[in-house]
Amino acid sequence: MRIANIDPIGEIATALLRDAAAEVRPLYTQPAAKPISALTNDPPGARDLYVAAFVAGSPVGSGALREFDRTTAEVRRMYVRPEHRRKHVGQAILEHLIASAGKLGYERLILETGNKQASAIAFYENYGFRRIEAFGEHVTDETSLCYEFHIDNARGRPATLQQSLAMSERR
Repeated sequence: MRIANIDPIGEIATALLRDAAAEVRPLYTQPAAKPISALTNDPPGARDLYVAAFVAGSPVGSGALREFDRTTAEVRRMYVRPEHRRKHVGQAILEHLIASAGKLGYERLILETGNKQASAIAFYENYGFRRIEAFGEHVTDETSLCYEFHIDNARGRPATLQQSLAMSERR
């Protein structure tokens, strides 16, 4: 498996985004703002990152970092195609994003996932992400669950669960 930076508005990122939307939308009853065929990603900012995981040259998953504020990045667009799940692809993408976030100077990651996405919820909680109040556009969305994870910038590696809990309690 190889993880590489990709263009968020390119063909690979757009195809993975649309695959993710097609899978998740049926779980929720509210109408979608855009048809799946019209979904696109925003161009990256200076401290943003968009990656894809490739197996045998084919894109099988994606993930992104978007600057939220000077010390916080939002993890976005996490997705792994169904046939590649339970093969550590999501974990590899997330670990790549966490290491990259540390190198970019971020101290904390936040993310949102849907309340009906049990596998995603378990994945983030098992990794050490802690529930937080909804942020940004998710504040009024009853289906949103939001999480945070603190980064140990000295090594560019994830903080231990104990360190992450201690940092959360100080906030």
